[in-house]
Amino acid sequence: MVIAEDNRLNRGLLRDQLLTLGASVLEAKDGEEALDLLRKHRVDIVLTDMDMPKMSGAELLVAARALDPAMRIYAISASASAQDVERGRARGFTDYLTKPVPLAVLAGVLQTAGVDAAGAAPETAAQAGNEAPEDDDLPPRFPPIPAAYMPDLAGQIDEDIVALDDICKEKDARRLRRWAHKLAGGLTVLGPSMLYDQCQELRALLRESESWVEDVDTFTALIRSDLIELRDMLHAALDLHRG
Repeated sequence: MVIAEDNRLNRGLLRDQLLTLGASVLEAKDGEEALDLLRKHRVDIVLTDMDMPKMSGAELLVAARALDPAMRIYAISASASAQDVERGRARGFTDYLTKPVPLAVLAGVLQTAGVDAAGAAPETAAQAGNEAPEDDDLPPRFPPIPAAYMPDLAGQIDEDIVALDDICKEKDARRLRRWAHKLAGGLTVLGPSMLYDQCQELRALLRESESWVEDVDTFTALIRSDLIELRDMLHAALDLHRG
């Protein structure tokens, strides 16, 4: 199986779930890298994010189908609407899965392809210690982070901050929409948080304005500040663990 996902936290979570279910997993950080793996290895299943650099999930689908028309290729998205699912299946995806992908769904994917799911798998980060809040409760500022995923998340945030700074210099609303989509996809697997809500509000603002309005500067500054604080907290926790 190949996982094509540019968010390293999402990729790590899927990898750990699938390994525990008994699958053999190859990882790719974008569509081009995934296609290279498909050329070198016999693969039955591909799980691909849709919005990736270099080659999108839709482009990977076409290229992978050219290699093996029978390959089972699943699109994975943090915001799959009924229309997205319908369009994805019409394009030729085997199915369209929503992040975070439940373990039962992944087990079903493996069983459908003839791969036995081995025993019970551990909970995802969103399931472990991230129960849905009561209606009247506000979500936490930051989501709880399982220790096993702190290094991946800290590294991903470092990359996100650098990318955001570059986007803000250019005031590129299109790139910011892609950036916010990727960030939301990483946060959603961890469970509810105010940081995730801020990201979703930024995405809504960009959809409505379709340009770089003043409120965009306000949201990006808030999100950047929170990302720096969360990153520093993660690095402090990792340093304490190493010491």
